[in-house]
Amino acid sequence: MTFVTPWLILGSLAIVIPVAIHLFLRRQPQKIEFPALRFVHQIEQTAKRSLRLRHLLLLLCRIGLIILLSLLLARPLISRSVGASSSAPTAAALLFDTSMRMNCQRDNQSLFDYALKEGQWVLSRLPGGSQIAIIDSQTKTPAFAVDRSAAKYQMEQLKPGPGSLDFSGQIIKAAQVLESSSLGVKELYIFTDMSQAAWDAASAPIVASSLKKANSPAVYVIDVGSQNLVNDSVSPLRLEKEILAPGDKLNISVAVKRNAMEGNRQEAIGSSKDSSTAYCLLPTASLPSRTLELYVLDDSGKPVKRDEKILSSESEQTVSFSLSGFEPGRYEGFVKLSGADAFVEDDCRWFSFERAGAKNVLLITPSENQKSSFLTDALSPKLWREEGRNRFNCDVVSQAEFDSEAFGLDKMSKFELAFLLNPAPMSAEGWKKLESWTQQGGGLCVSLGDNASDVSAFNTPESQAVLAGKVQLQARAGDNVFVLPRSYVHPILVPFEKNANSVPWTQTAVFRYWQMSDFASDVNVVLRYSDLRPFILERPVGAGRALTITTPINDSKGAWNALASAQNWVFFVLINQTADYLASSGVNRLNYRAGETAEIKQNEENDDWKITMYSEPSSGKAPETQLVRAQKDVVRIPGLMTAGYIAAEPKSETDSSEKIFLSFNYSEKDTDLTRLDADQLKDFFGSCPWSQSRDRKQIEQRVSSGRAGWELFPILAVLFCLFLAAETWLSERFYR
Repeated sequence: MTFVTPWLILGSLAIVIPVAIHLFLRRQPQKIEFPALRFVHQIEQTAKRSLRLRHLLLLLCRIGLIILLSLLLARPLISRSVGASSSAPTAAALLFDTSMRMNCQRDNQSLFDYALKEGQWVLSRLPGGSQIAIIDSQTKTPAFAVDRSAAKYQMEQLKPGPGSLDFSGQIIKAAQVLESSSLGVKELYIFTDMSQAAWDAASAPIVASSLKKANSPAVYVIDVGSQNLVNDSVSPLRLEKEILAPGDKLNISVAVKRNAMEGNRQEAIGSSKDSSTAYCLLPTASLPSRTLELYVLDDSGKPVKRDEKILSSESEQTVSFSLSGFEPGRYEGFVKLSGADAFVEDDCRWFSFERAGAKNVLLITPSENQKSSFLTDALSPKLWREEGRNRFNCDVVSQAEFDSEAFGLDKMSKFELAFLLNPAPMSAEGWKKLESWTQQGGGLCVSLGDNASDVSAFNTPESQAVLAGKVQLQARAGDNVFVLPRSYVHPILVPFEKNANSVPWTQTAVFRYWQMSDFASDVNVVLRYSDLRPFILERPVGAGRALTITTPINDSKGAWNALASAQNWVFFVLINQTADYLASSGVNRLNYRAGETAEIKQNEENDDWKITMYSEPSSGKAPETQLVRAQKDVVRIPGLMTAGYIAAEPKSETDSSEKIFLSFNYSEKDTDLTRLDADQLKDFFGSCPWSQSRDRKQIEQRVSSGRAGWELFPILAVLFCLFLAAETWLSERFYR
């Protein structure tokens, strides 16, 4: 047992005072000889014995009060481990949250800067000979530093960044480091803003088990979050399309959250009653008016405002933008909140898109007599062609012409997508030609019909390189089978999602279709029939993709289905969405998360690309330029660690129109400031003694008592109250 203030034990010597008082005031009885009063004498002796007992009890109560008072002032402690003391070397792990959320401002400094100052103060107060490990949200293999100076240097190198690892997992790593120490005292300091996104509730039992295995270290949660927070946030943008065809509009929707929180003092549940801060949402009607603005960069890189929306006072709202009038080319833009708040990183979101010209489509028909004018009109209506709004330029060739040597890959290279309509058996060279073209980024759609009767010709190794699986037999479905989506996640089906309940899928009856088996391992079913058989199947082929449709899409006679008809608007939308999807098979992804590696596909190999990185203007960084060499027809670009965009172009090109823009944004997890309820911390720490603090005074109190052990103050206080009550009662009886 140890004492916080051991010199106050000397106060127990004051017990001589009540002893002296009682001895001095002791009454001496007078002896009177009176024989007639012998019965009275007997009663007197009994009273004296009772008086002596009460006198002794009262003396003991007063002595006990003095001893308990001195013990209360000395604050005795029971050590948590043998030999432990406040000066004993400690195995300490300092865990810092280094997510982008820590850039939020508190008292004119970031939460991370505040956490760093508190961490340096804690580091300076660790006992000599302590083992210290510095861990952040990015650390993968933590270890103890060589000495205190090395630990301080590691701490100074920390900085917030995107893509932070799960905070719960980092606590497990900290527990493993502490478990490896032979020191008797183990401590875990967690510097966090208490954002809910950093704590995975599902991992709480695993975290508690890991800490218990590490001999239940003392856990000190240091809350550096802002007590009064006003922050409006822009959620990740949702672009309807990254590649716009002629006539398409740039449609963007974004959710905006308006939050105002105020901290109130309350008690937190831990190993003891620790004061913490509870946060409540304030009415958003009192927030300042703000505007959501949309900018698109011009040719010189200067932002030009294209639209703006005034935000309402609702705590959460969805804002939509729709722009048109873009010339063919690649564009970069951003959506930004006007004004500023406590956390600027979630006020701006970047986006990249491309306005493409009309795509070249190759329609391969079974014979010269079948020119597929119906499918041509569906993809490129006459009115659109006359007005220059056509999205596709269709060329029709017969299968015999395509299969000939005269139609080589050089002629195929000008097409972005191709439809192989109701094909008949084709030569191995023809199938190889389709495979090679698709691998280079082309989009292929094979629609099977009655010309596939010789199934063996479609199950050769050459044909199976692009088909989804082996053709088996025709299924005759009757009138009760039709096309029916199970979900609308796939890009081909997205336009149907808004009016899913009103789409007349029952009018897409299918009477006959091909059953397939032995599907390739990378095949995905895009759309099924109502009997759950596949209608559209997809598989990647090199840099491109190939679709297999199990019923004809140029069956104008209606022998196989009622889908392919001029009166069916469902078919019109479906076939155009399919063509859009195939045309983008070789197109690069344009929007990424911060820190993610971007890829650009190209036909040339080992070509150098000039990469110019533009960080968010608020970061104050100037554009940086570097060269990246393509490897195996792919240019891999290290992503930005901040929000912003990259302009990439081949080193040999000088025309700015050839630039490819790639946007980078923080994930929603990186910018979510929603606070965790302090009561949930006990699920993470289990049996470990833990506490939550907000300032150095609280930290010092928790650590001081935690290192020495458990205070007996509560027990002694109860005993003191009991002795005081007994002394009061006896004194009233004694002096009555």
